[in-house]
Amino acid sequence: PRPIPAPVGLHGPPAPAPVSLTWKIAHLERITAYNALEAQTDSTPDLASCGPLSAAPGHVIAVSRDLFFDAQGSKRCGQEVAIVYDSGQITLGVIWDTMAARYKNTADVLMDSKPAALDHGVQAGQIHFLD
Repeated sequence: PRPIPAPVGLHGPPAPAPVSLTWKIAHLERITAYNALEAQTDSTPDLASCGPLSAAPGHVIAVSRDLFFDAQGSKRCGQEVAIVYDSGQITLGVIWDTMAARYKNTADVLMDSKPAALDHGVQAGQIHFLD
């Protein structure tokens, strides 16, 4: 005969604690898109604040400086994020670049083509910093 498993409940092991998928959420006033071109960046479009774009461990997201540094002043290079648009669309990526100092509460999503960036336009939403 097979052993009967112990009942789970009051006498069983405690349920695991819920896992939080985010530790910080910030409202984004602007979510734009860009291409790695001199006209849209600077004279070194393939070099981001965190290193070469080719070294990014995921889809590149540039953020305003108020979001680029954590509470200890460290760069958030490689921090996984989810951009959640007000429309419900979600873009997953990593923080790999920063934006000009004039921007606040802003994210800029790297796109493969200029038409895709233009189609993106200016939107609003949230950024979720993932654990």
